[in-house]
Amino acid sequence: MGTLSGAWEDKAQPWHEIHVLNCQVCGRLIPQRTWRFIDPDFGTILACTPPCETLWYHYVRARQAEMKASPHDGDGASDA
Repeated sequence: MGTLSGAWEDKAQPWHEIHVLNCQVCGRLIPQRTWRFIDPDFGTILACTPPCETLWYHYVRARQAEMKASPHDGDGASDA
């Protein structure tokens, strides 16, 4: 993933709105505008900066796909 596909998008909310938005990649608070990009497998991703798009494709996306593919039931017990 050499080129970035996202674009800046202003958040359209009044100044008194208390809803907060966090970056879906790193978790940082997004105060005014988001970096929005589309992942073909995960849909629209809202990030805080363009470097988070790079981070998404190089690290987070791979981990998300790995977790989706892993048949883990969460109880820590094996079926042996």
